[in-house]
Amino acid sequence: MHDRLLKLVQQQFALEIHPVRSPLVVAPPLEIPPRVKEYWEYLIQNVTPTSNESTRRWIVGQLLLHLAGTLQLRLFIGGPFEVDPTCGLVGQCDYLVSRSPLNFRIHPPVSLIVEVKREIKHGLPHCLVEMAAAQLFNASPEPIYGVSTTGLQWQFLKLEGKVVSLEQKVYPIEELDTITSILAAMMGTPLPFD
Repeated sequence: MHDRLLKLVQQQFALEIHPVRSPLVVAPPLEIPPRVKEYWEYLIQNVTPTSNESTRRWIVGQLLLHLAGTLQLRLFIGGPFEVDPTCGLVGQCDYLVSRSPLNFRIHPPVSLIVEVKREIKHGLPHCLVEMAAAQLFNASPEPIYGVSTTGLQWQFLKLEGKVVSLEQKVYPIEELDTITSILAAMMGTPLPFD
């Protein structure tokens, strides 16, 4: 079913999907305080391949909350993201990061979409639709980044125009330092408060 849904999303939004080997972003190492890293490692030990989506979302959320707070970005969790009902761009993102200093509702630019599912392949179509919605919402040529994750495995995407770059590498949670560095680079820097 996910293959069919992925093709449908690709057709509906005229997206070209290109698997790529190289990293999607230049991700300088991110220094994680030892206490925070120990806490994440403790949480990760509680996620198993059979864990339900709520557990996975909670653990992914802890990581994203820390990063968004550290980078002074806005993280929206499970809220409505209604961009264009005529195109079917109405729904809910597991996690959405905005670089706007305003936090009472989602404001552009949206930089990152994260979908948490039991299997990465099930999160890809949802993530792509949300990325297409974010691109329309931003009304900007800046790339939109996406992540499909199980909590234990992470796969990264980038949408520029109609081209989706899908990084072939799936990062295991054991590469937590790399994952957090990539996420931080994808989230970007906050916009100034005007």
